[in-house]
Amino acid sequence: MATETTTVGERAFKDRKTGLVLFGIVEILIGLFFILAIGSLVLRPGCRSCSTPSATNPSCATSSPDIKMMAPAAVFAGLGAIWFFTMGAGSIRCRRWARSLMLLFAWFWLLSGLISMLFVATIAWPSMQSRTPSGGGSPMPAAFFVSIAVTFLVYVVLPLAFVWFYNSKDVKATVEYRDPQVRWTDRCPLPVLAVSLLAGWFVLIVLVSLIFAWFGIGATAVFPLFGRLLTGTVAGGVQVSLMVVAAYVAWGAYKLDIRAWWCAVILAILAIASAVGNALCLDPMQIYDKMHLSAAQMEAIRKCGMAGGRWTYGMSGLWPLAGLGYLLWIRRFFCRGPRMDDVNSPQN
Repeated sequence: MATETTTVGERAFKDRKTGLVLFGIVEILIGLFFILAIGSLVLRPGCRSCSTPSATNPSCATSSPDIKMMAPAAVFAGLGAIWFFTMGAGSIRCRRWARSLMLLFAWFWLLSGLISMLFVATIAWPSMQSRTPSGGGSPMPAAFFVSIAVTFLVYVVLPLAFVWFYNSKDVKATVEYRDPQVRWTDRCPLPVLAVSLLAGWFVLIVLVSLIFAWFGIGATAVFPLFGRLLTGTVAGGVQVSLMVVAAYVAWGAYKLDIRAWWCAVILAILAIASAVGNALCLDPMQIYDKMHLSAAQMEAIRKCGMAGGRWTYGMSGLWPLAGLGYLLWIRRFFCRGPRMDDVNSPQN
């Protein structure tokens, strides 16, 4: 990749304009993949001409639940397409905000992939092996190994490449040189901005899920909490409460307000305690049953190893545990009240 050395004052760096354009193109291609995924959901074989099953068209009875489950997937795929299109355009134009947001997203993408691979190694793989006949039976399907390889490529190798590129000092210097205007992502330290964005993303997920539940689209609302399964209005009320707190954390963290940091710490501790309680008292299949999934979906969950026993809940506790450690690490960025407008943020 051809680069040229640029000097700004006493600071010299390699201009990574070409790399920013190439990575931006890759991001746009990923956005196109999400568009294709939406098309595959919409054009999926099944009953799309009617909304209710009938005696003359019994196939509608089996396809209708799938249609309800496809709607949320299509919406989130659309959000993914918008994200990658926006990041790709920003990277091609060498915008500061694109580099900051894509770096944070790539880190979260990579951590999600590593935890997913850990889940496969400790829960899904043993679960599938236990279903494979030990003697004379069919071996582990080749499709499983292919899916593992693809998962590793998509959730580990690809985000690692994004982290490696956007974390480069030359890339940071390039966007600052070509985009001298101070952007909103520059007004908050990147480690803290990550917390603000994750809290905002949680708010969006809960809001979309509640809207779908209100219109009867998607799975029934179920919320495991401290070893109990909450459903219906109670589950919705808990989710709304968490959404409000997360919205405050997103706003307060961006403002470097110590009160938002404490709220996030308390949420992380409660999430860890809830995960422990769920692991001790609940079986994962209980939550799937309460969601009123179809028989085909339940069987698919069993086959892919997602019904990995109570340790599935224990694995879910890794996220808040890692989050708690991260919050303790970024404590130094916070002050005792809302941040003053003239406070400038350090970059990563």
